[in-house]
Amino acid sequence: MTKLENQELIHFEHIPVMLQEISEHFHLNTDDVYVDGTLGLAGHASYFANKIQPNGWIIGFDWDEKMLRKAKENLQQLSDIHTLFIHDSFSNIPETLTAFKQKHPHNPIKAILLDLGVNNMHFVDPSRGLSFMYDGPLDMRMDQRKELTAEWIINKWSEKDLYEILVKYGDERWHKRIVASIIQQRKIQPITSTLHLAEMIRDAVPAHVRRMKIHPATKTFQALRIAVNEELDELSQCIKEISQCLDPDGTLAVISYHSGEDRIIKHAFKDLTDKHTHTHISYEVLTKKPLTPTLEEIKLNPKSRSAKLRVIRKKTS
Repeated sequence: MTKLENQELIHFEHIPVMLQEISEHFHLNTDDVYVDGTLGLAGHASYFANKIQPNGWIIGFDWDEKMLRKAKENLQQLSDIHTLFIHDSFSNIPETLTAFKQKHPHNPIKAILLDLGVNNMHFVDPSRGLSFMYDGPLDMRMDQRKELTAEWIINKWSEKDLYEILVKYGDERWHKRIVASIIQQRKIQPITSTLHLAEMIRDAVPAHVRRMKIHPATKTFQALRIAVNEELDELSQCIKEISQCLDPDGTLAVISYHSGEDRIIKHAFKDLTDKHTHTHISYEVLTKKPLTPTLEEIKLNPKSRSAKLRVIRKKTS
């Protein structure tokens, strides 16, 4: 496969992360099924659509209904392939693919992608409350049908629980200072806005941390987003079940963005290779170490800098 040019990436409204590396592991034919568990604006899917048309299928999942509609529009503009859109998280992939195989047994499921990052469009939408750069409500829900918000966590969860999520999901060194500031402030009045919380965090950390390139609120906002959306709950089991949906020589690629996610993926892949050693089904990890973006890609898309890609392939003996 020829190396992708930057121009091929720029034309997407959302730049797909590590597309070159993923494409080197996905070997798709014209009747194959490509499953995108985190469809977003269909950046990855739009590229792979050209590999499977006109007889292939794209099955896309997204827990954001607005994003799903936009992805549908983008794919319709680029290709006339078969599509199936699911308003749900990727945890519903096994159930959906089981039903799909019954109706379309001759279309092999050869590629599944999970990009665990958040789409840029969410960050620039103040109403989402995901960014400390814009003033908005402390919402952070990807699926607006859910009830739990970041505001509820900040104002209602115990000191111990706040410690736990900042450490577990954010690797936040200054969690004690930050949580102490939150507890003190919410006794006076509820914390309801993104800028208010970001300012509190900035004031809580040491002066030298405030001068660093990365904003002091980055890890706390990440931890809250993960907690609100339960992003890591049952991720390991979900990856194992999704892997089993692949047809022979099918490939699962997962992009993560922080150490907690990457550890879960690494151990899930190891469990798959160990568990099926004595059966006719086996798995091969194609990335002994996680792949990371090139310097060229990071320059083009700075948000990709923390991405890590792991890939596993299903085999039959």
